[in-house]
Amino acid sequence: SPVEVTLAFPDSMHVEMQIPQGTLTIVASPNAGFMSVPGMGSRSMPPEQKTEMLSQLHHDFVYIAQHADDPAFTFSAAGTEKIGDVDAAILDIGGAVPPVRWYIDPKTGYILREKYKGMGQSGPFEGETEMTDWRTADGVTMPYLHKNKQNGQDTSSAEIKKIEINPQIDPKLFEKPAEKEAAKQ
Repeated sequence: SPVEVTLAFPDSMHVEMQIPQGTLTIVASPNAGFMSVPGMGSRSMPPEQKTEMLSQLHHDFVYIAQHADDPAFTFSAAGTEKIGDVDAAILDIGGAVPPVRWYIDPKTGYILREKYKGMGQSGPFEGETEMTDWRTADGVTMPYLHKNKQNGQDTSSAEIKKIEINPQIDPKLFEKPAEKEAAKQ
């Protein structure tokens, strides 16, 4: 089922998905880290899960592009590697962000693949995302298909249906909803 993700760079993520119990909401921001389902309340996210969600934001190419001139970021060429029939240029990015390696098509400038290390619920992992189906929306060209792997195993894929750049965002999206008090006897 569709998942709606709202990213507010540099540091907030709101995810909504339909599950049998209703709408599951997951939020990670500097002030909050929780999951909630209507009628079931919310529970805090373990700090390492919140950190992992926010670190995903920091290797997102939008975030990195916003910091292209930031001296705290490092960018270094690391040769080439064949991806399909493309001799992809390898770019290592680090410094102020979790290290990530991009494989870029030199003809189009599209990132074909990214590799990174992450920390999941079962420990550290090697992550890889293939990015395809690049399209332009709101003047920005982005990949609409992401295929993810962890430790070489396919884990998930995401097909993006719609991208909005700089929409109006309600700041309450990133706040924990007030819990209703239990009825007093």
